[in-house]
Amino acid sequence: MRSDANWRPFLMVLSMVAFTTVSGCAAKPAAQPCDDAVESSTEVPQAMRDQELGHGVGQGDVWFVAPEAGHWSDLVTSEGGGAAGKFPMWIGGRDMPQLAVVGVKGTEGTGRAQLAPTSEGIPGPLPMRIEFPGKGCWQVTAKGKTGTARIEVHVKP
Repeated sequence: MRSDANWRPFLMVLSMVAFTTVSGCAAKPAAQPCDDAVESSTEVPQAMRDQELGHGVGQGDVWFVAPEAGHWSDLVTSEGGGAAGKFPMWIGGRDMPQLAVVGVKGTEGTGRAQLAPTSEGIPGPLPMRIEFPGKGCWQVTAKGKTGTARIEVHVKP
């Protein structure tokens, strides 16, 4: 039988291998955080202010009408296997914006945005419904003729 002195080097090597193996098996890194905090501007077009829409995210002829604070995810409710929400826009021209709802920061897929023009038409406020196919981080982009509005929405499980 071996003495404790003979086992000591073997045990040290064994514990080093075990430590290296355990510490080298780190979990897959989480996706980048999805910050959907509303960071709106009060420097919106005069036509928006005239309609008492004092906060927005965008530029030129296309803006998301924004609350003063909170998160974009506050506008989202669960629906089936996904989620949806109403996100009002303001359009400063006569053309509808091009819309895209795309997963970002580790989220895959595309969502859907539906504009619902009012009887007053545009330019002016424009209701929009956005459908998200599942949880994750979604970038919503509206491109007009002279501007772009972009937000991130965190759909929570």
